[in-house]
Amino acid sequence: MKNAERVAENVRLFDGWMEATGARAALYLTWARKHEPQNQPLITAAYTSIAKELGATLIPAGVAWQAFRAKHATPELYDKDGSHPTLAGSFLAACVAFEVLFGRSSAGLEIKLDGLTAEEIALLQSIAAATAKSHRSRR
Repeated sequence: MKNAERVAENVRLFDGWMEATGARAALYLTWARKHEPQNQPLITAAYTSIAKELGATLIPAGVAWQAFRAKHATPELYDKDGSHPTLAGSFLAACVAFEVLFGRSSAGLEIKLDGLTAEEIALLQSIAAATAKSHRSRR
């Protein structure tokens, strides 16, 4: 993360506009680039801090990616550019968003995706569920 304070300033600006319409912010905490995993704690801290300050919902997709990568090499989460997600990375992030926004576990939902095996889907769902559960317990 290049400038955490600038991110916070921009989120505050948008939060004011959203609040004026009756909406509430949801922040999508993304992942570090593949070749810069040491940046994940900085990204996580920046988004967690501004979410707490504003009372915004935090979708910790990057935290789930970090947890997955600590224990698993496949399926690959990063596309060839080392930044954008593969199908597996997008699915993991979507499961985290589902968990947080709907308050329901994605684990055990029967989903079929061309390009991911049933075992990979179940693994990604379990990581999302564990991340969301851990996130809820810290709020």
